[in-house]
Amino acid sequence: NHISDNEARFNIRLAEALAEADLFSEAINSLMSVSKSDLFYPEAKLMLADLLKESNQEKQAIKELKNLLNAGVKNFEVYEALGNVYRYAERFKLADLAYSDALAISEKSDLENRKLWLTYFFRGIVREQLREYDQSMIDLRKALELIPEQPQVLNYLGYMLIERGQNLEEALDMIKLAVSKSPQSGYI
Repeated sequence: NHISDNEARFNIRLAEALAEADLFSEAINSLMSVSKSDLFYPEAKLMLADLLKESNQEKQAIKELKNLLNAGVKNFEVYEALGNVYRYAERFKLADLAYSDALAISEKSDLENRKLWLTYFFRGIVREQLREYDQSMIDLRKALELIPEQPQVLNYLGYMLIERGQNLEEALDMIKLAVSKSPQSGYI
């Protein structure tokens, strides 16, 4: 730490190593030391929020992400992370709003499909939990449009269609394709 020419970057890398070793409180402490004025502050806070979520400290994770937003860091990654924490905490309406904010920002930027499909997938899950089935299906189909034949999405949408008694042949085809794409997945 003392010989590093970038203390913040060092603390982020140290936190990554500590988290990999399941030393979450030490990783969290390392990230907390990154100052607000540092260039790497947003990156550190995003990682911190994720570690807090993984440590079942959702309220603190939400607080950290809201502090980032209040500091003017209003980008796709922050809103997506906020949506993930809310989804994890089963606060589905707030997750829907955060994911929608992330996707609204993405329309104005050049984010690649590999990032967006997951946000549409998660918002689709959230909307299904909110019983907004039509909106959920739109999001899940958008995720498939971005990454065709994505097994998790195929499986989720396929089962959702079966549970709703809709498009049963299409649903079965989706599940079969999901199994063929990811045969090792016990979940699928």
